[in-house]
Amino acid sequence: MSSVFLYQGETEFRIKLGKQRAALKALREWNPDIPKRNTSLYNAINDFTQWYVEIDEETGDIDGIKAAEEACDNGDEGGLFKTLGPYVEAGSYIHASNSENVIWRWFFDGEQCHEQEARIVYDDIPLKVKQSGRRKKELPEWDVWVHQSITAVYRISAASGREAEKKMMNGDYYDEDKVSDKGCEIDFADASPVEHSSLSSERSEPNDL
Repeated sequence: MSSVFLYQGETEFRIKLGKQRAALKALREWNPDIPKRNTSLYNAINDFTQWYVEIDEETGDIDGIKAAEEACDNGDEGGLFKTLGPYVEAGSYIHASNSENVIWRWFFDGEQCHEQEARIVYDDIPLKVKQSGRRKKELPEWDVWVHQSITAVYRISAASGREAEKKMMNGDYYDEDKVSDKGCEIDFADASPVEHSSLSSERSEPNDL
């Protein structure tokens, strides 16, 4: 069975010096292999887990934690941080992912550790194009329509704008029953295709695609 590797992301982690003795006692209960004498919390974590902590030399606080280079997501980390949770400074966190593309974080609230799975959310970006609908008779310098399948882009230029409008009013581009004083619906199949690469160089209006 192949190993599932763990990758560490952004991290803020601190255990104040005054809480390290109690944290060490709790860690020994979680892992009986940790010696009961001549062992600091620093040594216990560095020697008996897949993690390495750093010490602030001025305060003695544990100020930072790093996963070992080839750390595996074997489930032990959840127990480790749950054990240390009551002693870790509130607001600390460790972002992590693994080789199976699972993303999560451990978050410490000052009393316990919470393991939270990530949710990926994309912001909505409004399309500045017309997929269907009515069109005013007055045509701008030029405009772009995108087929509903988003597979082709079409253009009617100003030079052919009046001719295009005449054709539309004659029913060449759409069903005559849909004609109104306000405009008409365009049949994209009869418009002329334009390469996507030409849009950025030709368009001068601010509403770029």
